Amino acid sequence: MARVELKHLPKETSQEAVEFLRSKYQKSASVHGSTVDVKGVTDKQLRLIIRKFLHSISMDEYRTVSEPRQVEILPPKPELEHVKIDKRVTAQAAQTMPWYFPGTPVLKPLDRKKK
Repeated sequence: MARVELKHLPKETSQEAVEFLRSKYQKSASVHGSTVDVKGVTDKQLRLIIRKFLHSISMDEYRTVSEPRQVEILPPKPELEHVKIDKRVTAQAAQTMPWYFPGTPVLKPLDRKKK
């Protein structure tokens, strides 16, 4: 017996999932709140069936995770924006190429302490 957790799916989609599982496994599927128990199926087979269901309704971003005798449908991971912050200050052209800009001060390296 394998158990499917549908608590992360929207209500309408979870009802469709229950109907889908009942159509696949006629008498061996029983519903208890947000979980569905299916008899005579391994958790790996059930996970693949649920992935096919999610793909058929264009919800590929949801993930299915199988644990011993349990398959859980997890919501999509939130996308984090990767913002690169550069704290360095870029030098102006006149400071880096003094031969093209005569009369401008030249960048001097920082004094480092000798050991």
